[in-house]
Amino acid sequence: MRITCYEIYPKEPRMKVFGELITNHYYNIYLPKLTNNAKTNPMNLHPALIQFYKCNPIKVFSCIIKDIDTNPVIRIDRESYVDPFATRDSTLKPVPMPSSLLKRHEWKILFDRADFDTEIFPLLTKKKSEEFMRIAPYKELPTYIPFLDETLRNYIPLREIVSTRQQDHYQRR
Repeated sequence: MRITCYEIYPKEPRMKVFGELITNHYYNIYLPKLTNNAKTNPMNLHPALIQFYKCNPIKVFSCIIKDIDTNPVIRIDRESYVDPFATRDSTLKPVPMPSSLLKRHEWKILFDRADFDTEIFPLLTKKKSEEFMRIAPYKELPTYIPFLDETLRNYIPLREIVSTRQQDHYQRR
């Protein structure tokens, strides 16, 4: 079992996207459902979604529990541990965003808005020219830029969040 905890500080400017997500969810998903007496759902930020990374979350705890049913052993990741009493400020870096989450048009936005020499080039694992990166197949781009830092992810706009209705009711067996 793996447990990972993240923190987002909604009043901090670099994490303002969280407020935008909450506002969007409340007015465009929660209230319409509530008004129609439909089942309302909480807004979940899943670490596999771009919205999560756009909030610039800080990883503050991670552990792995082995043999949980027989003889539990807890291994805490000391590199990601942030003391609960530590100061929360800009020295705490957000988790890197996997570039594999980007869609084709988002790569184009990134190359059009970011300064290649100062913002993109330093993150390249294989040093390539801007011209090469612009014509490389978009599926290969994550091999050159595996992660987006806080600066680059800010160029990518939020995606529209759509509430879908679950077709089948899940039952645990």
